[in-house]
Amino acid sequence: MRATSEKYRLNSYDGEELPFENYMKLDNTNPAPDEVAKMIKALFSIEE
Repeated sequence: MRATSEKYRLNSYDGEELPFENYMKLDNTNPAPDEVAKMIKALFSIEE
């Protein structure tokens, strides 16, 4: 994990826009994992 965090940035900066078409900025600090999964599935139209 340490090597990964040294090579890659795992968090975005406030107000930062990313140059990707299919991305979402999500604060998953408080929602339960199943709620986060539902948000991701809804945004990207993922069917079960």
